[in-house]
Amino acid sequence: MSTEIHLTEEAKKLAKETAAEARAAAQDAAGAAKEVAADLNGAAKEGCDRVAGMAQQAVASAQSTACNAAAAAKEVYQSARDKVDGQLTSSREFVRRHPVPVVLGALAFGAALGYFLMPGRRTPSLAHRLLDEPLDHARVALLAALAPVASRLHEGYDLAKDGAERAIDRVQELEPRSILSCLAQRVVRFGTSLIAR
Repeated sequence: MSTEIHLTEEAKKLAKETAAEARAAAQDAAGAAKEVAADLNGAAKEGCDRVAGMAQQAVASAQSTACNAAAAAKEVYQSARDKVDGQLTSSREFVRRHPVPVVLGALAFGAALGYFLMPGRRTPSLAHRLLDEPLDHARVALLAALAPVASRLHEGYDLAKDGAERAIDRVQELEPRSILSCLAQRVVRFGTSLIAR
């Protein structure tokens, strides 16, 4: 019986030691799990901060690029406008300085154009009837055929000019900051959702 008591006491002692070791191991495991969770939480926050920082840098870069593009478009428009105004001014100055040659040149050009475009009021000769009349008819037919083309070219020019003016007005009205801040918010939300997974 004393051997049994001794074995029972040893079993109890062994059970207590095993329980204490198990408690210590569980506490160590819980502490390690807390450390790992804290490390993961810190890494997630750091990653989110990095993504937000990169998004802000991307937004700033895009804003800068948009502002530069708008400034470049304004500069190109202003440059073209200045060149056209300069040419118009120089043409006006030339006409003011040399009115007689300009009027004579316009008169000569008009006369030549009238001669080629207007049929003569003279009695047709045989050569005229055989050569000039078919050429006159061909000229009239050609002018009639080219009239719609000239009209379309003029309309196309007007449409292109209006479109360019509207595009420049839209570029000037753009607020790149509002567009890019919306884009940045979406990027941040996307980055946060990736980290949350």
